[in-house]
Amino acid sequence: MDTGSIPVLTAKIKIMDKIDAIIEYCNNIVKRDDVMLKTRFGVTSEELSHIAHIGSSIVLNRIGARPGGGFVEAVCENNLIAASGRADSTMQKVLAYMAMTFASDYDRISYEATKNI
Repeated sequence: MDTGSIPVLTAKIKIMDKIDAIIEYCNNIVKRDDVMLKTRFGVTSEELSHIAHIGSSIVLNRIGARPGGGFVEAVCENNLIAASGRADSTMQKVLAYMAMTFASDYDRISYEATKNI
């Protein structure tokens, strides 16, 4: 390995660590909101991991780390009509939660998740 590629490799590892931290942070948000999601939105236990996955995708898309799918893109663009049309059955239940929790608060989530990296 040529020593010139070490800084690039180190930077890539740091980015991957930040992405992993954001994913973990989003999982913890959904775990924290478990009861509310089940009672207010009628979400099942099986749907919680999907909510966390899409939530982290929204945050990663908003910070430019990873592109999202059609639903994620629509949420990040604040396009309610497109988001509603692209939402699967779980996201239809929690669209407001996704927008308020992940899309509008992505800066704080990104900062809190990665401040120690």
